Amino acid sequence: MRTLRLVVAAVVVAAVSALGANAAQAEAAPSRGTVIQLDGWQW
Repeated sequence: MRTLRLVVAAVVVAAVSALGANAAQAEAAPSRGTVIQLDGWQW
């Protein structure tokens, strides 16, 4: 069970870092549009 928790934690950290990179990329390139799509959701 401890291994499963480590895997889940790693996935969460990767998702959060990907979100941060995606937001930073959107801010760096406003010409591409202000709509950020994540898993089908529009923000």
